[in-house]
Amino acid sequence: MAIPYKKNIVTPIGTMSYPWLTQGNPDIRFGAPGKYKVNLIISGPEAEKFKAEVDAIKVEALAHLQKENPKLQDLVVPMDLHKDENGVDIPGTYVV
Repeated sequence: MAIPYKKNIVTPIGTMSYPWLTQGNPDIRFGAPGKYKVNLIISGPEAEKFKAEVDAIKVEALAHLQKENPKLQDLVVPMDLHKDENGVDIPGTYVV
């Protein structure tokens, strides 16, 4: 069995995009009450530094995983350029 690749990093301070917590009966299909998922919008020099760090970790993780599965070509990282209301990319601003 392969040894999983695990590395923890901390995002820079950002803005939550559409956070929504349900009152009343919590939806526990995806985890215990109190857990939620939200997109984080980051920008500025800290965002660029974070993007470079994520890209470096992606390269390390891909090399580690290709030892067990040489056919593996790429990894998907949930980090995209942020778009304005017209769908145009905002340079240096990312959604994590």
